[in-house]
Formats: sequence, structure tokens, C-alpha cells
Amino acid sequence: MFAWNGAEQRNFNLWLKLAGPGEPIRLTSGPADDLSPAWSPDGRSIAFIRIMDREFSPSEIGIFIKPALGGAEHLVHTFYTHRAVIDYTSRILTWTPDGHRLVVEGTEISGHPQELRMVDPATGDSHPLTHPSDGARTDFGAAVRPDGTAVAFVRARGSGVNEIFLLPLRGDAPAGQPRQITFERQMNGSPAWTPDGSALLFSRGHHLGPRFIQRVSIARDLTPSPASVEPYGEGATTLAISRQGQLVYARAVRNASIWRLNLNSETAPAPFISSTMDGHTPAYSPDGHRIAFASTRSGAEEIWLANSDGSNLTQLTQMNGPKTANPQFAPDGRQLVFDSQKEGLSDLYLIDLASGDLKRLTSGPSNKIQARWSRDGRYLYYSSDAGGKFQIWKMSSEGGRASRISEMWAYRAEESCDGKILYLAQHTSLWSLALRDNADGKPVRLLDDLSYSLNFAVTQRGIYYLSLPNSGHSALKFFDPATRVGRAVQDVDKRWWFGLALSPDERSLLYSVRDADGSDLVMVQGIR
Repeated sequence: MFAWNGAEQRNFNLWLKLAGPGEPIRLTSGPADDLSPAWSPDGRSIAFIRIMDREFSPSEIGIFIKPALGGAEHLVHTFYTHRAVIDYTSRILTWTPDGHRLVVEGTEISGHPQELRMVDPATGDSHPLTHPSDGARTDFGAAVRPDGTAVAFVRARGSGVNEIFLLPLRGDAPAGQPRQITFERQMNGSPAWTPDGSALLFSRGHHLGPRFIQRVSIARDLTPSPASVEPYGEGATTLAISRQGQLVYARAVRNASIWRLNLNSETAPAPFISSTMDGHTPAYSPDGHRIAFASTRSGAEEIWLANSDGSNLTQLTQMNGPKTANPQFAPDGRQLVFDSQKEGLSDLYLIDLASGDLKRLTSGPSNKIQARWSRDGRYLYYSSDAGGKFQIWKMSSEGGRASRISEMWAYRAEESCDGKILYLAQHTSLWSLALRDNADGKPVRLLDDLSYSLNFAVTQRGIYYLSLPNSGHSALKFFDPATRVGRAVQDVDKRWWFGLALSPDERSLLYSVRDADGSDLVMVQGIR
């Protein structure tokens, strides 16, 4: 049983595939995404989730159950999930071994931390199992031990940092506090118990980097042994283990490259900076001679430099952390600002391009991401969750005290060329906020088909942006403030990724797309 968006790459539905030859059978066919199918222990029912509302932060999710042999599905419960982009390879719900309950991730109240909840499939009643703390806002990926005495789950410690926890259970209630068993500050995920409950397998890897499967033995009192790497599982994301010891995992296949489009010719866009790993968030230097970008080609996400023709690639940082990205040149071209989780939460850093000196600009118990310079270079705009949700803040480019710009949630801000307007990006919408001329301080919505908060570039005439997919395709568009219409500039025959940059002479656009993107199911026999 698995979720698949089919050969036509449309919405996700549930499919059934026998363990052997034969084509998969489609079980659901509605227009909404159906995900995370789970057999009941007796094999009579299938539980799954359906995305009821695709708006971000949060998304409304429904738990459904349908008979395994066919019949009408019924809605059990609805809740919210805070994950900004729902991971289609993640386990969102699971059954308890006795088949009497479901463990799901989510929250009953929009805006509250996402926890694990125990749900009665017969009545829809639910109660919390976990309460994220210490800055964590998301618990997910639950797996109940075969004897029902513990649940393993993933707690997000920040973007790019997920750790595995164990929670003891007594019946359908917690029997103690969660215990953290991984400390590598990587993207750990999808824990799965061996049939006898003596060990836990899970997926591990750096943010956007290579993944593999680790095993850790777990004693009856939940004491873990040192973890070891399994000889299989390259690219593993979701894991599932049957009672007969069959491991099935989704093996992700993806690499993202930076492409270039010449705006002054009719030539087709072409790969510009590519590798077998991820490359994204490009930025031009003010003189147009250099390009900065983030890449996982060294194993972990780092900042790289290249000449404007893509030559002379040089690794600029050695952060060795779970996530380092979003480089931006200062207006004088002498420094780069970027965000990194080198010390825990995401903070802003400055690097001097002549000396290589690194300066940490921010600290404290909040994330700071996607910084952009003011046009005069005196200030930095960035997004922070210091107020409980991501909003735009402003501080001196030398560091120091920051002030909040707007009450609305947003992930990125950039000044207009004349410095009179601040453009605010949510996930799929772009807004403008007047900074001068006795403005009333209310943002104005400009467009609603932005693919991601990083995927736009401001010019004197308007805004280039990478749009949300339409019939499976994104497009590079140009938004004209006078007509308030986004016209297509170039079709993009690949799935979007992170970042868009316009050359200073406005002749070239750089953007990131997924050249290879998909997953296969792999089976391993004899797991103990």
C-alpha cells in the first residue's frame, strides 16, 4: 500500500501492489491528495489522511478509514499540520498493535504546536501524547513498538534538524517523558521497529543531502545502544517493516541544478551549475562577475562561489551544520550574508570575501532566515519566528537590536529599487508594504501563484517570479505593477526548487529546478 501521484504526475492517491509481479491497483481517485496509508493489524481496514485544505500554515488534514476489500470510506477526525510543505514520503499516522487506536501528528487548534495524538477510530475522540518543548514545534513520524509499550517519533529541532525520541506508553497514555536517542543534528526520520521490538531502524542524512538507514538496539527500559549503518538503504526516506520481517522503504531520487535563461534571446534555458547533488538559492554579485549559491556537493549544505560563466567553483564555507543557505551579496560586493544552523537554531552570518573572516550576526532562542540587504546596505531584512510565527524584522547590517516590520507572517522581504516599497513573500503569495509617503502600514496583496518565498526578483519595471505549477508545469513570469498581471516569460518543464536571481544588467535569470525527482519502493527480506 502506498501513495503515488501516477504516471501523469498529478495529485496523490492510494495504490495497492502485490509483493511480486503485476501492476499496482488504484484504490482512491478523488482530486485531493491522499497520503500515509496504514493497514489495520487485522488487515480489514485502511487508514489514510487526506489534505482537506492546501493553504499553508497550517493545512487542514482529514483522517479517513475504508474497508480493505472495498466499500465506502468515512471521515474519522480532522486536525491541522504545521509542516509548511507536506512531505509526501512521510508517515503521518499509524495503528497501535491492538488495532484499537491511531497515532497521528497534528494539532486540534490552528497555531498551536504540532503534537502526537491518540485517536479512537470508532468515535473520533483524541487526546495528546506529546507536547513539543524547548523551541520545538513539531512532533511527527510515529511508530508504536510491537508490544505497545513505547512509541518512537521524530521531533523537529529546527529546519534541517530532526531527532528521534522514545515515549513509554501504558495503554493509550504516556507512561513517562520522551527520551531523545539521536544527537547528530541531522535529518533523522521515519523510525520503524523490528518485528520483535528489540531494535529501531530509521533514515538519516544531512538536509537535502545523501540518506541511509541506521539501526539502534533498544532495551526493555528504552536504553539505546550505539547506532550502526545498515548495508542497504541508500536514499531511504520512509521505512515500514512487516511482522514477517520484510522491510520496504522509499528510495528517493533527486538532484537539483541551477539553470540560466537569457532574457535577450529566444534560446531555451539550459543547465548552468549542476552536479549529482543539490544546488539552489543563487545570487549575483553587484558587478555581475560572480555568483554565490548553496550546494550539498561536499556532503553537507555549504555556500559556494563561481564566476559568472559558471567556472572556478570554490567552496566558501565550512559550517558542517545541518543547513546553510540563502547567500546574498552586500551592495558593495565585499561581503555575503547567509543563514546557517551551525550553532543550533538558524542564525545570520557575514563572511568577508577578501579575508574569509566569518561573523555571527544573530543569536537567541529564535530562527532567523532569508536575509536581504536594504538598497543602501545599511540594514538587513530577515524573517524570524521570535514572535511565535515567522515575520519580517529589520536590523543594522553590523548586527544589534532588531525591530519588527509587519504583523503579517512572511518568510522573505526585499526593498523596491527606490527603497519606497517592501515586498513581503509568504509561501504562495506576494505582498507590498509602503515604507514612506505617510503609508498606513497595511500590506497589499499582489499575486497568489508564487511557487516559494525565495522565487522572485525585483526590478525597476516589475517583478520576475517562478510560478506555482499549472497542469504540472511552472513558468517564469513577469509581474507588471501597472497592470497587476503576471505574464508568462518562459515555460519551465521541471519541478521548481529554491531560489531565483536576476543579473545586474537584467539580461539573465538564474533559477533552481529538480532535474531528477522521484522515488522507488525497495524490499529487503529477513529483517530481525
